[in-house]
Amino acid sequence: MTAPEELDVTATIMAAMRDFTPRGIAAAVRELIEEGTLPSMTRLPTVRVLAGELHVSASTVSDAWRLLAREGIIRSAGRNGTVVLRARGIDISDRLERSTWTVGRHGMDLASGTPDVSLLPSIAKALRDVDVASVANYQVDSVLPGLEDVVRESWSRALSPDRLTMTHGAYAGVAAVLSALLRAGDRVVVENPSIPGVIDLVELHGGVPMPVGLDEHGIRPESLASALTTRPAVLILQPRGQNPTGVSMTWERAEELAAVLESSRTIVIEDDHCGAVSTAELTSLARWLPDRVVRIQSFSKSHGPDLRLAAMGAPREIMHRMELNRRLGGGWESMLLQRVLHELLTDPESIHAITHARRTYKLRHDLLASACREQGLETYGSDGLNLWVRVDNESRAMRRLASEDIGVCPGSPLTWDSPVNDHIRITTGVMPEAQAPRVAALLAGSAVAEPRIA
Repeated sequence: MTAPEELDVTATIMAAMRDFTPRGIAAAVRELIEEGTLPSMTRLPTVRVLAGELHVSASTVSDAWRLLAREGIIRSAGRNGTVVLRARGIDISDRLERSTWTVGRHGMDLASGTPDVSLLPSIAKALRDVDVASVANYQVDSVLPGLEDVVRESWSRALSPDRLTMTHGAYAGVAAVLSALLRAGDRVVVENPSIPGVIDLVELHGGVPMPVGLDEHGIRPESLASALTTRPAVLILQPRGQNPTGVSMTWERAEELAAVLESSRTIVIEDDHCGAVSTAELTSLARWLPDRVVRIQSFSKSHGPDLRLAAMGAPREIMHRMELNRRLGGGWESMLLQRVLHELLTDPESIHAITHARRTYKLRHDLLASACREQGLETYGSDGLNLWVRVDNESRAMRRLASEDIGVCPGSPLTWDSPVNDHIRITTGVMPEAQAPRVAALLAGSAVAEPRIA
């Protein structure tokens, strides 16, 4: 006998049917999911039950379910049957717009999360020195040998990956790993709070985000242990200057997390988005899990977003999977830009410029954090280009700043499944130092609550 819950869903699907082929059944169910009639985690009827009600063969329904599973819309949940994951057309634009709608709207734009262009090293000399003729060749490796040497040397105290390549920025690197490893319905552990792009990438690749909490040292071990009971395929973490909280993973915390992960098969993606402008020590889980860690270091915040380059180190097998996908695309990142980056990483003037930028970002971060604390506001972290501030009411705090022509990023789009909106993110990296007391004073009307990050 069919359960009442199953009968309801079955009847809903039957009412939507127009075409009884596998593609027709898949289209009907897809439409019901995308319009919200069948929400996430709805249990779908079994193949046998639906086939009987639609008067089609079991293989017809099975083929329809297979089509939807490939799109990451549904998945088999073992004894719990087949369940709805999410709509294929996740509203990425809404999530991103809610986190970026204030960017560029105010005289003092502290919402963007971008570096200060005045602190980027000049690429003029590097462009003059690049030998264009030497890169006019289709038969090239994916990474410039000299550049690989420089990156490996900078990582040597924390990790030594089997293979190293360059990607089109950190997001592209994360996307490449997810594309190579994820199957529809795989769970992916993500930090909470985190940047919307991470959640978007996971869902676009058919994954199910599993949020874990943070404290001042990074991901909380007990939160990760709880998430691991769902057998996630991937863990994505930001080891330094976590966006938006600014917390950095210590070596002690890295060892704790590695111990929690040891008995699992979860692959770790370390997204070092701050890279060379971070003041925190470079740490990595690769010290304990060398065969399961992919390290990605962006050069966007340190050397310029328009270079569109990040270094990625990975175990041999994982890199091989990514390279198979890459051969069907661009093949390699521009050798011209890689040579420019190599010049910037080895030129004494550029190295000095990065040192100055790192100190300036730290100064701006600390000035605002100190000013906020003097006003009774709670802040988190000590690194990166952003400050995560606890407020009584997100909307009221943002309106107060906007009234003085200051734009900041709302915290709610960065916080996963939170019932309260009580944080804002302020990009200290572009804040004039003298404005720190003023910004803090404008926020002072927001009452503080008990300390917490997520």
